[in-house]
Amino acid sequence: MSKSKLSDFSIAVATMHGRGLVSRFFTQPYVIVDQGDHPPSSAASFQNYHFSTSRGLSISRNEALRICKTKYLLFSDDDVTHIEDGIRQIVDEFERTGADVLTFAIRTPEGVPFKEYREHPFSHTPRSLFKVNSIEIAVRVDAVRRSGLWFDTRFGLGAEHPTGEEIIFLQDAHRAGLDIRYAPVSIVIHPRESSGSNLKGNKALIQAKGAMFGRIFGTMAYLYCTAFAAKHYRSSDYSFPKFLCLIFKGCRTFLRSSKYKGVSQ
Repeated sequence: MSKSKLSDFSIAVATMHGRGLVSRFFTQPYVIVDQGDHPPSSAASFQNYHFSTSRGLSISRNEALRICKTKYLLFSDDDVTHIEDGIRQIVDEFERTGADVLTFAIRTPEGVPFKEYREHPFSHTPRSLFKVNSIEIAVRVDAVRRSGLWFDTRFGLGAEHPTGEEIIFLQDAHRAGLDIRYAPVSIVIHPRESSGSNLKGNKALIQAKGAMFGRIFGTMAYLYCTAFAAKHYRSSDYSFPKFLCLIFKGCRTFLRSSKYKGVSQ
């Protein structure tokens, strides 16, 4: 791939208090959205740096979408390493397929897959989108902007419901008719994490999962909450009835909200 094609791609880095602004970056263009009380002294050396006193991962993602000047944008965090050859392959995949959104694979520092991935490309379904992590998403910027898509700022780290912002974004994109595909390419290096450990003793997160299902499915969400509870309650400290009660509470509270329909940005 030519260098000019690689320059069509930016990485949106969400960070706070200037963490990791220097040590993790190579030559690839970045859109840095730094949230904090005041910008660090190192910020002056970055061309596409934006400082905000707001808080919230979805707010950061939306700001990156607004200020991005390249054709494609990858959503990322400040604690990952990027594989430049993988980015080249993703740009090729965007141009070959005409996809609006591409998801891809994460690799651990040991060189193994972060989780179980399919070996071949495929077009996403609403069901498969639930398996996507936030740092596995790249978008064609003009397609997202034309569709009026934004991350719902009520969801994600630092928000009222601290989970699910990427799933909601992808489900909204699917409903808007965007072409969402998976490419079996590793772009990001990130340590493996336990999939269930963050549910232990975390009532707020379980309730937030219920709110997420409510946001996506409306009154049908209780069926999905029940299925999620049956699959994941053993990863928590709660019995199935208690887990179900918590996730239903989050769903019910969200659905009773006068503003649950639509996207808050």
